[in-house]
Amino acid sequence: METEIIIREIRKTDIEQINELYRKEYGHYAYPLTGNSIETGIHLVAECVKTGAMCGFARAKVVPHYPKIVELGGLIINSMRRGEGIAKKLTHARLEMAREAGMHAAISEPVCNRTDRASQRNLEHSGFVPLGLSVTKYPGIKEAVLGQPETVTFTMRALRGDTGFGRRKIYIPREIEHILESMIPENVQERGWKEILPPPCPSVHFHKAYVSEGGRNGSTFVDIPIN
Repeated sequence: METEIIIREIRKTDIEQINELYRKEYGHYAYPLTGNSIETGIHLVAECVKTGAMCGFARAKVVPHYPKIVELGGLIINSMRRGEGIAKKLTHARLEMAREAGMHAAISEPVCNRTDRASQRNLEHSGFVPLGLSVTKYPGIKEAVLGQPETVTFTMRALRGDTGFGRRKIYIPREIEHILESMIPENVQERGWKEILPPPCPSVHFHKAYVSEGGRNGSTFVDIPIN
């Protein structure tokens, strides 16, 4: 029987418990929460009513230069509490808060390292659609296990009838959707790009990774010439 869960805003006293969830899932985690990082944006905790135990966490923030678009990220669920719909509740709560704040659209980058597609399925059930793939973008997520930086899908959901991107086309044409599907989740980790995008397709262009004081942050974006 499922235990009742409440969704509430984060407290600074929650930070260490949340970072421990990240460490259990990823080992070394390059993007931990800090007191400063929770000052802006949406930060929600899923808490067990009966025990007060930390069951999950998720955050959202406004995308730089796009004041009407919010990015959902940082979703982590206690491994002992998965399959109870907690991820869905956290995603729904963030979307409602974003809509109430006047956001036009939400974007997210679900990780591709899980063959059960848990991250992608949660977003698909919440109305997100895949628009692209950022290959080997995040070196701070399971790089030692994967043998390369983590690849993520780029997904989006409109919140107020439009995308917030103006007239810019951001969809993948239906006739090449099968290419994206063939690469997610595990195939992109195993197959070569020449097999997926044979000639005469131009080669994938990897933009040089940027570096900050904290070390590598991965490439800002990768061009895959299918759209």
